[in-house]
Amino acid sequence: MAARMAQQGRVQVDAVAAQLALKLVCIALLGHEVLSAQDEQALVMAVRSVEHEVADEMFRVLPLTPWAAYARGRRRDLARRTMSIVVQHARKNANDASILKALDGVGFNDEAIRDEVLTMLLAGHHTTGSAAAWLLYHLAVEPGLIDAIAQEALAITDGQGEIRPVSLKSASLSLTVVREILRLYPSIWWFSREVQRPVTIAGQRLSRGTTLIICPWQLHRDPRHWPEPHRFRLDRNYTNRAYVPFGAGPRACVGMGVAMMELQLLALELASAYQLVDVNVEPAPQPRAAVTLVPPQISMQFKIRERVARRETAA
Repeated sequence: MAARMAQQGRVQVDAVAAQLALKLVCIALLGHEVLSAQDEQALVMAVRSVEHEVADEMFRVLPLTPWAAYARGRRRDLARRTMSIVVQHARKNANDASILKALDGVGFNDEAIRDEVLTMLLAGHHTTGSAAAWLLYHLAVEPGLIDAIAQEALAITDGQGEIRPVSLKSASLSLTVVREILRLYPSIWWFSREVQRPVTIAGQRLSRGTTLIICPWQLHRDPRHWPEPHRFRLDRNYTNRAYVPFGAGPRACVGMGVAMMELQLLALELASAYQLVDVNVEPAPQPRAAVTLVPPQISMQFKIRERVARRETAA
């Protein structure tokens, strides 16, 4: 995908990052190269339709007119039918190790499997895709950052040019960059929790059943917890209890380990092969608040990097 972007010239990284994230989720759910190009396109359109409807329903102030509600119902039915057709195609060819086969093995019917696949696609692709777009943006605009990560990638690459998975934990710079991106732009910018027993928080008495809204965007930019909270900095303490890009406690996102690894590998692989130049907007524009924190249109160019020379360390 990156090679194609290098050939195209200027690319919209927000759109490309979402597409890449959706592809990765499909591989995990269904297996590699299970869907045809037509199936993938139909899946993208169905997911986008559902995303738009969910966002509109969550943030709408006034109710829909009867004819608009009818049109929404028709669009939802079309998205469901599309998802069902794609899932039926995928079930015939899904790999034994895929999540789809696991769902099939526990006796889920077609409708339940369709709903599970849709939920995972909605939860997994836009969150990672949005973070990936911001990651590419900061790799492009932070002086020297992409070159430093290219050096880190070289240090953990084997003789065949592949990153050694066991060495990822020692790639501290790329991991820190991912953590800072998720601090500045938490894809899930709010979530809710229900009070299970009466409790007092900050002098406010809360009864059982009260719904609390927690906002990582606000917590991550609170100057009481983060010096210069709006700046991209790599010297922060991410054990800070105000750092909750994936939630916290037993209800934290189960996919956070996979998401962190995807983003770290993306940074290492792209930095080792490309320079990201000619960004269309600087400083960073504000994201748009929807179901997730959607990045604005960000475009840049991918330039193939000259061979990275290994830096010699002093004896």
